[in-house]
Amino acid sequence: MNENLIRFVKLNWETPAEGVEQKVYSNGHQRMRLLRFYDNFVETEWCTNGHVGYILKSFNGIIKSYRQRDGLWIEGGEKSKHKVIMEKGKQAEIILFEN
Repeated sequence: MNENLIRFVKLNWETPAEGVEQKVYSNGHQRMRLLRFYDNFVETEWCTNGHVGYILKSFNGIIKSYRQRDGLWIEGGEKSKHKVIMEKGKQAEIILFEN
């Protein structure tokens, strides 16, 4: 048994909001999320949490554009506030590492 292996295929999809699905692995205060954003996802509030992640499938935003296999590092705080804005007909899949 490999205690370091995370099998996302065995985790259930959750739907925390319309237009987004996620699988979450938690270990203490750390977690890893596999997220799928669809074009009907609307993030009404700006997020001020920090994120480190990896883009698995295309992700295009209005302010910044990320492509497949890009990494992202967003510092926490008001100065780095951000939100997902999806282009119609597109979807994105990312992994986020959070404390």
